[in-house]
Amino acid sequence: MLTVMRPWLEGKPVQAPVATPPPPPPQPKSTPVVSTPPPPRLATDPIASRPISEPISTPRPTTVAKEDRPVSAPTSIVGQIDQILQTRIVGTPLEDRGVFLTQSPEGGVMVYIGLTKYLSIDDVPDAEIKAAIRAAISEWEDKYTPGL
Repeated sequence: MLTVMRPWLEGKPVQAPVATPPPPPPQPKSTPVVSTPPPPRLATDPIASRPISEPISTPRPTTVAKEDRPVSAPTSIVGQIDQILQTRIVGTPLEDRGVFLTQSPEGGVMVYIGLTKYLSIDDVPDAEIKAAIRAAISEWEDKYTPGL
């Protein structure tokens, strides 16, 4: 780099660098393409027995599966309260409704009931769910802030 810039720095005429064209890319060897036929459909296969023109529809889940839920950090307050809530609703009708809490990007709480998201506890229309969340909050307060 220095040898290229030296004439320019010393005020001498600059010769254009000679560029050599890059070598052509190597040609890939051609390999024959062999396709395998799809496996035959069995008569007991429900997809095989439907007409081809009929579209396949998948049912929409009514709740968010526990594996698909956003994971709250267990060190956040919302994550700790959600852990308490989840242990409290085991074996109750609320367990099947997909109730869980997660932290919003702003640091607040979001309540999920199935696929419905509420931006605060007060927005939740079901009094039973509100009571369960408030009980979990009270238990968290007793456990993590004793004497306050």
